[in-house]
Amino acid sequence: MAFSFDKVCTNVIPKGTYKAQIADVTFKTSATGETSNDMVVRYLITEGEYAKRTVIDTIYEKAFSFRLKPFLKAAGVDTAREFDTARELYNYGVREAKGKNVMITVGTREYNGNTYNQIDSVAPMPSSTTSAEDVMKEFD
Repeated sequence: MAFSFDKVCTNVIPKGTYKAQIADVTFKTSATGETSNDMVVRYLITEGEYAKRTVIDTIYEKAFSFRLKPFLKAAGVDTAREFDTARELYNYGVREAKGKNVMITVGTREYNGNTYNQIDSVAPMPSSTTSAEDVMKEFD
């Protein structure tokens, strides 16, 4: 593998699927201090060569219908629960998602001549395929 400062000094991780923890979810704030419903999600990669690297994603309110629900389902959040206000609902989702482990598929996009990471999808952690019988065989 060839080394260069362009390769070493980059925050972009390669496209792929990574185990990650939802390290933080916050509501986006404008320059005037106004809080929106857009959610900024910080994923911390937990395994592999890129462990401890952070990938940031924004789930915009206008995309909630196809981005927020899959994110919450992957984190195991009860999406059928009802609240009196939208703010209570969003705060519940944020609070319940923080700290959960998920699988993220990371892609890249070009903008103004620079390459950035983007989250293409979020999925729940895969279930274990090891049965109790398999574990017990190890003790025989």
